[in-house]
Amino acid sequence: MVFFALTTIGFRNLVETMGRVPSPIWLNAGILDRIEIDKLRSSGINLTVFSQARDPFDSSDISQAVATIQMHHDQDTIWVETPPAP
Repeated sequence: MVFFALTTIGFRNLVETMGRVPSPIWLNAGILDRIEIDKLRSSGINLTVFSQARDPFDSSDISQAVATIQMHHDQDTIWVETPPAP
């Protein structure tokens, strides 16, 4: 399974629930800082960060992001965070 976290809170909740950072994981831009990203990658986590932020409440934007993830993980289920409405 591939995970796609859209918000910092969602990422932190996912890690807390699983007891670890899942791998592979894709993150929305801005969720983690460069130091955190480098630390996770150096620990062996398969981590991809979108270069541009995706709007967690724009279904078209999220569908495009998921299509990108599917191109790289075509045989895997993709878990997508659904944050609560603002």
